[in-house]
Amino acid sequence: MNSYWGGAVAAIGGALVLGSLPRIFHHQRPRDSALLGLGASLLANSRPVEGLIFCLPVAAALGGWLLSRSRGWRVSLRKVVLPVSTVLLLNLAFMGYYNWRGTGNPLLFPYVANERAHFIRPVFVWQKARPPLHFANPQFDDYYNHEQPAEFNHYRSQFVGSALGRIKDFCEFYLGMLMAAPLLTLPWLLRDRRPRLLLVQLALSLIGIAAVVPYSQHYAAPLTATVLALIVQGLRHLRHWQHHGRPVGIGLSRLLLLLAIATFPMHMAKTMLEIRHGVSWTNPHIPERARIAAQLESLPGEHLVLVRYAADHNVNEEWVYNAADIDHAKVVWAREVPGENLTSLLDYFRNRRVWVVDADKLSAQPKRLQPTLSAVPLPADKNSGFSH
Repeated sequence: MNSYWGGAVAAIGGALVLGSLPRIFHHQRPRDSALLGLGASLLANSRPVEGLIFCLPVAAALGGWLLSRSRGWRVSLRKVVLPVSTVLLLNLAFMGYYNWRGTGNPLLFPYVANERAHFIRPVFVWQKARPPLHFANPQFDDYYNHEQPAEFNHYRSQFVGSALGRIKDFCEFYLGMLMAAPLLTLPWLLRDRRPRLLLVQLALSLIGIAAVVPYSQHYAAPLTATVLALIVQGLRHLRHWQHHGRPVGIGLSRLLLLLAIATFPMHMAKTMLEIRHGVSWTNPHIPERARIAAQLESLPGEHLVLVRYAADHNVNEEWVYNAADIDHAKVVWAREVPGENLTSLLDYFRNRRVWVVDADKLSAQPKRLQPTLSAVPLPADKNSGFSH
């Protein structure tokens, strides 16, 4: 799940698309065309907007190449167009079925339905915000009606500075200090025909990143292979650089690679230490949820946990999320919404043991909810996993 959220799937899709294109040009093998279709399908299912922008220059290059092959068009149709079209059509059918099962409409994506139901902040910077929506849940109201619109207004009012900040974050994340050095050869790269597609792809994708209001660094994951390819091309030009007839570039390129290899274990060690000591974990309450979930999983029967938030609860510290098949999950989590009657919820899950937990307490402990709808401490039970 973390790998999917973090962009690994989209990075693999972008690498398949980018790596397949020159192989199609050189060999015209059906397997390369199928891999291009597979990569585009991964992008469509992981990062559809960024993936579409990423694929536009590839589609243009492939289309131009096909049109230039006036004599071999039958071979190209059979070995290139047919395989990639078949994979894309199968993926389109899968996505339509998935949408139909989730939203009842083959053309309505679940994330689009979620946007329409909750967000008043638009996706693109040129769109207008919607009127505020009514939410009985105070956390929803705070997040969707206040925090998200504030983010949109700030980004649009400070568009140039915010967009440049995103590009800076992108360079730091995907390049770092060492791997940015080969791009100092950009004037040579611009005159080189080979990386032209990569540069167009990078420029269009960065424009797309700037046009979208919500942003995290993994949104640019389709560009991973593009950035690596440009680094390699930059190293090639750097390697041939001479100063007063001396081949100093070859020494610099080797030094960069050696430094990159030497710092790799250091980055791994730093990451492991941060995870071990909790430095990189910004939410102190989520481990409490994991502990409670593990204890409830070890108890017999099925459970319903009502999560009670404080008035000053941080909306980014969420406890309520469930398995895909909620009805058959051993533990179900739900919010206790102030002023809302719990009768229908408790009746629906009437065969479950019901617990209440105050999520914003550092030592959160679940309490059994009695039929009177009042929470009482759980009596001491050495087999329960909880103390009273």
